[in-house]
Amino acid sequence: MSGLAVSVIVPVHGLVELTRQCLTALLETVGPRDDLEVIVVDDASPEDVAAALGPLDPRVRVVRNEANLGFARACNAGAAAARGRLLLFLNNDTVPLAGWLEPLLAAAGEDAQTIVGARLLHQNGTVQHAGIAIGQADRLPRHPYRGFPGDHPAVTRTRPLQAVTGACLLVARDAFERLGGFDATFVNGFEDVDLCLRLRERGGAVVYCGASALVHLEAATRGADPAREAARFRANADAFLARWGDRLVADELALYAEDGLLVPRPGDLYPLDVALDARLGVVDRDDPASEASLLLNERARQVFDLLKENARLRSDLLAAGIEPPALPTAVDQAAAAPARQAPAPAVPPPGDLVAGLRAELVRTQREIEAREEDYRAAEHEVRWRDVELEARGAELERLRAEVAHLKGVVEAMRATGAWRAAERFWALRRRLASLVSPRRRSP
Repeated sequence: MSGLAVSVIVPVHGLVELTRQCLTALLETVGPRDDLEVIVVDDASPEDVAAALGPLDPRVRVVRNEANLGFARACNAGAAAARGRLLLFLNNDTVPLAGWLEPLLAAAGEDAQTIVGARLLHQNGTVQHAGIAIGQADRLPRHPYRGFPGDHPAVTRTRPLQAVTGACLLVARDAFERLGGFDATFVNGFEDVDLCLRLRERGGAVVYCGASALVHLEAATRGADPAREAARFRANADAFLARWGDRLVADELALYAEDGLLVPRPGDLYPLDVALDARLGVVDRDDPASEASLLLNERARQVFDLLKENARLRSDLLAAGIEPPALPTAVDQAAAAPARQAPAPAVPPPGDLVAGLRAELVRTQREIEAREEDYRAAEHEVRWRDVELEARGAELERLRAEVAHLKGVVEAMRATGAWRAAERFWALRRRLASLVSPRRRSP
């Protein structure tokens, strides 16, 4: 067996410049360590990836599949060619940040029965992946905290979860081989969650490592046909539920409660008063506070869609051999590392396509900034509504206390006989009033 500690496996299909960007950041951040290898699995790309990438670091080698086998089989082929004790599966649309690898290795430790996943960020520093939870309603895996600030305490902590994404997934070779690798029943989706659940079923553990951070250019490697993507998702989801449905534990709400973002307040009257963090969700009801919350939710969705569009445009620029403009937010700050200067942009080749791509990318970046400003304004409105609701709640509690006091006075009067004396007093007063009031004469 080789003395290598880690084999980084990067499955690719086309998008050579995106792969080059990933490998450059990877090699810069791991430094000169000699116990690591990188295996690029060319899954029948239209171009010859090895030739297109050109001379690479001696630690990098390319293996090629003659047919496009999909994510699961491409990863399994890379694992078969790997020599490291640990296998680290890495998407080519990720950009590792400084200090990302050591926390992953530390979280895995010497336990051969542990899968470890990383914190993945959008290019503006917000969360793309902070572990995977199982939804309460549909029992499907979802990414909690997507769109949250990348440095929020809920996403920077390390903890056990049911699953993590395969975009950056570390597992011991022995455990991976005993599980039979990724299951090709799933096609470019759900393979990672299925692997995690199978390991946990055999007594293993899955750990989300919040200290390891990478940028994930989500959607840069997605298909361009929404209908086909939706059909594939549904087929994968059906296969997933058929295999795991009756054994899944829905933990999404428990996760939010554990992090203090969904908290029932003390009380014995229903409906319960539940504190919900404004960044986590909105209340579905027809009132002004809900309108502000819905606006906040809509702005968050718009920012998320623009980020995906931005990632696609940046990928198009890279494919054209052009360095994209600097991002409005320095994502390296999320890893608490000094920001690196972006290389000077290459001189663009002539043509309206390149100019159009650049203009569109700048437009989407400005739109993202505008949407984020709307997001902050809506968040302020939600907080103001929360203060107003708390004041109304305090007034309601005061009135409840006053009513309870009056009830106590009445009960005390009844217990001492004073109540009957009061009733006789008021009866005599009404009779006296009727005697002294002038009687109306009949006409």
